[in-house]
Amino acid sequence: MHTTLKASAVACAGALTLSLAAVPAAAAPPEREHIVYEDHFDTECDGVLFPTTASGTLNLLVVERGRSGLPHFNGTFHETFVYTNPETGLTYTGTYNGSDRDRSVTDNGDGTLSIVIHESGAWKWYDADGKLLYRDTGTAVYEISVPHNGTPSDPSDDGPGVFVRDLKELTGRTDTFGRDFCQDLFDVTG
Repeated sequence: MHTTLKASAVACAGALTLSLAAVPAAAAPPEREHIVYEDHFDTECDGVLFPTTASGTLNLLVVERGRSGLPHFNGTFHETFVYTNPETGLTYTGTYNGSDRDRSVTDNGDGTLSIVIHESGAWKWYDADGKLLYRDTGTAVYEISVPHNGTPSDPSDDGPGVFVRDLKELTGRTDTFGRDFCQDLFDVTG
């Protein structure tokens, strides 16, 4: 999977962990949640800090599935990342629209869950004038590991997910693959 997509998955996992306190441990009927977020931070490229705004919405469905009854997540994402050059004020914007669903959730018996996720979506990258520069679209399947803190059926106290491996590399259009993100950021924001 592309590094940017993996970073998005980890960021979404962080947002999910923060929001799951409202999801009960026994989610027999499906639980639905709508999350709106905005975060501000700096992205460093070659020693320059680019003020960055990440914002988006997440629609989440949590359903108990399988013999284990472990929660499985389905989500749709609409995210925007705006990187601003502090010297020129010009921006480089990435938007992501996609969905993911847990294909399988396995209690490993060692305090962790292995979660296989199927993700599909599209990244689009724009310059400061709104001109579309690059697209990455397609489908990927990957595995993450999540510490469950002794409560595999209660996601509210889970630790952050860690990427384990790709099971199916991203298929589809991949304009940014092999490109240097920081170089693109400098080129676009001058």
